[in-house]
Amino acid sequence: MTADHHPGPAGLPSSDRNGNTGFLEAWAKAAATPPVRIPRGMMLNMELSQLAFAERVLELADDPRTPLLERARFVAIFGTILDEFFMTRVAGFRRQVAEGRRKRTLDGILPEEQLSVITRRTRELLDHVHDRVVPHLMTDLLGIGIEIAGWNVPLRSGSGDWSDPHLYADRIREMASASLQPGGPFPHVRNLRPAFLIRSGKSEAGMSDVMAVLELPGDQPRLLPLPGGHRFMPVEEVMRASFQTPSEAAGGRKAFLFRVVRGGNLLISTGAPDDILEAIAENLAMRPFQPVVRLEVEPLMPEWGRTLLLQQLDSSAWGRGIALGEEDLYPRAAPIDLNRFSEIAALPAADLHFPSRRSRSPLVREASVMDQLDERDALIRFPSHSFSQTVDRFLREAGDDPRVEEIWVTLYRTNHPSRTVRLLRRAHRRGKVVTVLVEVKASFDEKQNLAWAKVLEADGIRVLYGSPSLKVHAKIACVVRREGSSPGDQKDTGRDAGHRVYCYIGTGNLNAVTSRAYTDLGLLTADQRVGRELHTLFRTLAGDESSERYESLLVAPFNLRGEIIRLINREAENARTGGPSGITAKLNGLADRQVIDALYRADQAGVPINLLVRGICSLRPGVPGFSGRTRVVALAGALLEHARILRFENAGSPELFIGSADLRGRNLSRRVEVMTRVTDPGHQETLNGILREGFSDPDAWELGEDGCYHRRCIPEERSAAGFSTLASVSAPG
Repeated sequence: MTADHHPGPAGLPSSDRNGNTGFLEAWAKAAATPPVRIPRGMMLNMELSQLAFAERVLELADDPRTPLLERARFVAIFGTILDEFFMTRVAGFRRQVAEGRRKRTLDGILPEEQLSVITRRTRELLDHVHDRVVPHLMTDLLGIGIEIAGWNVPLRSGSGDWSDPHLYADRIREMASASLQPGGPFPHVRNLRPAFLIRSGKSEAGMSDVMAVLELPGDQPRLLPLPGGHRFMPVEEVMRASFQTPSEAAGGRKAFLFRVVRGGNLLISTGAPDDILEAIAENLAMRPFQPVVRLEVEPLMPEWGRTLLLQQLDSSAWGRGIALGEEDLYPRAAPIDLNRFSEIAALPAADLHFPSRRSRSPLVREASVMDQLDERDALIRFPSHSFSQTVDRFLREAGDDPRVEEIWVTLYRTNHPSRTVRLLRRAHRRGKVVTVLVEVKASFDEKQNLAWAKVLEADGIRVLYGSPSLKVHAKIACVVRREGSSPGDQKDTGRDAGHRVYCYIGTGNLNAVTSRAYTDLGLLTADQRVGRELHTLFRTLAGDESSERYESLLVAPFNLRGEIIRLINREAENARTGGPSGITAKLNGLADRQVIDALYRADQAGVPINLLVRGICSLRPGVPGFSGRTRVVALAGALLEHARILRFENAGSPELFIGSADLRGRNLSRRVEVMTRVTDPGHQETLNGILREGFSDPDAWELGEDGCYHRRCIPEERSAAGFSTLASVSAPG
């Protein structure tokens, strides 16, 4: 089973790389799904569903039961979610409008209508966070002695401490002297970097009055510690005090803070250059100059400043987007950058955080991982189990085992520094044939993944890259080991020197950091049916062979959608014939028309359907006669819900699956995903327990027939100003 070793760049078997078009031809065939008709109003809007998830995060930030510094963390998470939403989804719709495309969303609205709906909902959410959530948080922080000048205590001009020039004087003078240049072209403003618009007051509005656009430094904390306990001064206020003069009318300077959010999508066409790395590098070079999709300004910024920014930041004149307008302008009180609450959340106060968790391992120390897998599969449950003592241990022992010949791994997002990468390099130095598929199109991790790929290639490791049109999202690894003893000991054994494959199939990335914050699952197995198919998939991705037939595994884009629909239909038939039936799932997203259509039909056949969906859900539950037997529950809390579990009752002999795929069109048609059965009765009961815990959580949210999420248990102290309407995922008309 040993693969040929081809050092240097490689990729999915497209004709431009390995001369094998079979994989992409099979993918194109599998992706060509027939259209389905779903009644109007029975598909909820994906974008508003994502914003409803962001609103649930805000509820946690405003929940007095949430530890105080964790509330600050949730505000920062909300800010990050919103920024990335605009950088990807909003930027995509704006591009569609600019190009005149009329593709309707799943719920049937046009791109320009979608933008209007998003804008309205975003303003409601930002009003909610700035008018309610942040003031509550600021008051409670002040109550325990955490002061932030300008945020929860007034700026005290002349008090001496916050305006001390020694705090930041040298850096400010260096930046100001280089930037205060009257006139000239309007400078480039970087994405997500707050900046000052500085104006002289000697004349009326106009470009000649603008002395500078001065960005805040990106390599420094935004909150500077002050003497006397937990007291902080925002960098922007120190900078403002250093160059702003009291009277603009008298000819002084006035500074106003703003922030831009730019599109962040990579625009790689299916006809990209033969070298995918070249295409990625070109896109990364252009990303800083993508069109602005949101402009945030201080409420006190005068009209001339707002008009100037809208004019100068508009890229529609170059054919790179639709024109910036008032609908893209968001006046917001301090802090203008919600992500900065992460600095508050990082304060070392254990009693103001969620309790820390201790991890363990389902594997014993006394025997090797592979010997244990010969006896029984191992189900890993993060963060309860340790990444280093499970996945990394599996790779470490594989690298040390003289009988191991091959190691195959996918890397989608990994931490930095990465012990996993170190172990793969170590295994290669010990003579193993190591092949790593690095997905360089992982959104916003492209640069880091390119760096990892170069490190691995520099060691002579075979590195594979995805094609422009297909993303490898599967979280998989396999190890091929020669059966019998090591070569020098084969005289002591009569065993045939065949090969055995050991596999890891997970729901989350091979990332030690996120394994401590995400609820994820992984299966370590020596099941040879699974092993042979996973090894075949890796070799197919490498172009060493070609296969689109899988029986033990569910693999997108080949059989995953078809098998899931077949299993749903089987439950429907069981219900129609009076047998036990039921479908239970835990997912991050549900938005595939074919799958939702099958679920609706199963519901009408009598199948009870219970879905835990963390984020996007386009299925509308609870509609009598259509989805009345279906309920959708959402969880949010200390950990990010990230595991994917599918359970089918199967007439009393339940089948359970775990893997990387959500039930969205992109996962089933445009990504390589892998799901596997979990057959061990003990492991099945563990998965059943996870599902039961989720559905019984008293703090969960229920998605109603009205398209709104309603929390089961609303904190009494703050329930009066609840915003259940903000969770509506119904698009108008």
